[in-house]
Amino acid sequence: MPLIVALLVIGLASVTAAGDSTTTLRGEVRDADSKQPVPCRLYVNSADGAKWFFPKSAEPGGSALVYDRAREKSVEKHVTLSAHPFVVELPPGKYVFTAERGKEYLTTTREIEVGREPVGIALEIKRWVNMAGR
Repeated sequence: MPLIVALLVIGLASVTAAGDSTTTLRGEVRDADSKQPVPCRLYVNSADGAKWFFPKSAEPGGSALVYDRAREKSVEKHVTLSAHPFVVELPPGKYVFTAERGKEYLTTTREIEVGREPVGIALEIKRWVNMAGR
C-alpha cells in the first residue's frame, strides 16, 4: 500500500510540475481598419507543426468552439472565437497563430515566441472586399 501512495504522490507532482511550466497568453483578433474585435477562426500550433492548442474565451459572455478532427489524409484543428479576448496556456517555445474570417478577409499568420512571463498579442485581419457595402 505505501508503494501505491508514493506512486500517486509522484504522479500528482509531475502533473503539477507540467501545469506550472505553461505561460498564459492573452490575445484578441481585431479588424485592421476599425480596430474593433471580430469573431474568427483561430489556429494555434507549435512552430514545428507537431502540437495544436485550443484557446478559450477570456470573457464570461464569449464563446470558443473547438473543432478537433484528424482523418487519414486531413487534419483540421481550430477554435471558432466570438469577438472577445482569448486566453491559451502554452509551454515556452515558438508558436504559429493563424486567424481567418471568411472570404472577405485575408488570412493573418504570426509567429510568437512564448517564454516564462505572461504574453499579450493582438492579431489584425485585413478586409480586402466588402460585398455588403457594394
